[in-house]
Amino acid sequence: MQKSSKVISNINRKAIYFNRPQRMALHVLANQEYHVWGRRTGKSHGLIGPRLLQNIYMMPGSYGAIIAPTFKMALTQILPNIIQAWKFFGFYEDVHYVINRKPPEKWGWDKPFLEPKNYDHLITCHNGSIVAIISQDRVGTSNSRSLDYIIVDEARYINYDRLKTETIPAISGSIETIKRYKNHPRFKSALYCTDMPRLKKSQWILRFKDEMDWGKVQLILQLRKKQARSKSKSVKAQLQKMIDELRGETLYYSEANIFDNLKVIGEKYIREQKRVLPEFEFNTSILNIKPGKVEQGFYPALQGFHYYTANDNKYLQDLDYNFSKARKVDCRMDADLDNSQRLNIALDYNANINWLVVGQHNDIQMNTLKSFFVKTPKRLRELVASFCQYYSPHPYKEVNYFYDSTALKSNYAVSDVDFKDVVTDELSKHGWKVHPVNIGKPIAHNLKHFYIDQALKGERYMLPMFNRENNEELIFALEQTGVKIGKNGFEKDKSGEKEPETPENQLQYRTDATDAWDTLFLGMNLHRDKINTASGTTSAFV
Repeated sequence: MQKSSKVISNINRKAIYFNRPQRMALHVLANQEYHVWGRRTGKSHGLIGPRLLQNIYMMPGSYGAIIAPTFKMALTQILPNIIQAWKFFGFYEDVHYVINRKPPEKWGWDKPFLEPKNYDHLITCHNGSIVAIISQDRVGTSNSRSLDYIIVDEARYINYDRLKTETIPAISGSIETIKRYKNHPRFKSALYCTDMPRLKKSQWILRFKDEMDWGKVQLILQLRKKQARSKSKSVKAQLQKMIDELRGETLYYSEANIFDNLKVIGEKYIREQKRVLPEFEFNTSILNIKPGKVEQGFYPALQGFHYYTANDNKYLQDLDYNFSKARKVDCRMDADLDNSQRLNIALDYNANINWLVVGQHNDIQMNTLKSFFVKTPKRLRELVASFCQYYSPHPYKEVNYFYDSTALKSNYAVSDVDFKDVVTDELSKHGWKVHPVNIGKPIAHNLKHFYIDQALKGERYMLPMFNRENNEELIFALEQTGVKIGKNGFEKDKSGEKEPETPENQLQYRTDATDAWDTLFLGMNLHRDKINTASGTTSAFV
């Protein structure tokens, strides 16, 4: 007897609780699913994990795929969560499946219908089903595949245009799976799952709410109830055929928040999150509320093409799916880091939150590599220390530190010494050589806006580009920064900064982050002669 048969017979049955959104998705089981669920609603445990198992066992020998925005995200977040869910359901590595290697012949596992030439980046199951691990930052990983279904996690980070052109056409099935499963509702299926999108370009998934045919969904649920109540096997079979036909042509969209999982999470956790999180983060991450939109902001030329993904997949692949090693995230995972070039940094100093933004450049681009922030009670030294820890593997231990006159005053974030001195001292303690560059007094908002707008449009200066994965809070803050008419005319709306630190203060999503980036932009573009030279104190602004 093959090991796969023994494995199936050894699975123990147990009662499992599913919350209402999870139950609805399991009952509807539509061919096309789009789920926007907040934090701790059970996406991996009650949706992605079970759906993958259903596809694996309902279509033995099939060829599916997990689609991740980046390989780094797959390795550090998506796969560990799926594997944890599978353990809960009694589906174990080296018993029911293997990752990134061919199972030994002596195990006697069933063969896939499309046996791969190599088993890199594949989950191979005992019944012949295989699941490819595809990430959008590894170009061409969807090519030459004949997929039977896809599961897309962290969909708000997905480039949907690329998905439509590169991956969705690959959901074609093979000769064998078309013959066996062409009428199966899971064949050529797709599941998209994410929490509430924050950035403008990420909100493509929300439009599928209007494409759902609620009448079909209701009909499936009614037939399911009728089937459960029937005592006739023939009637049950007849109803199942009708349900499967409906499922195969149905699109289902759902939203859920933490209260849908209250029985598992408990009220104490929700109260604690309400207490510690800023109102904006609580509303989007926990309550799953769509964020408001700034139509005419301070950075109106900022578009999706200014964002890029750059992970060092060779380094990540060399980890060989060792999830414990993948938990240590540092600059070795970043492909946009130039090891032959200094890092450029700028900061914003505030009693409640402090920011540090990192950039490098080439002849035409200013790349914002990463941003850091700390909230009270942490201060500047902790902020700089986190930068030093992340970039400790960087071989070029020199930084150009751009600052303006706001860094040369009483230091309410640390002590009575200047911000600039604290930053320089802390960097030096961690072994970094610091090149301070004083860019002078802050310039008027309207002039700053003019310079940045020209750069974002590609008309003048280096084109600003942002590593999306390393700057999510910064990008959102840039997109949400509004304008107002103040006593000096056109100004950035910084009114949120005047509020004390409370859950309503929005902390990392307010304009403090943008001020740090503005300083980096001005320093790198208007003081380019200082970027790879000795420290300077000359300023273009008076």
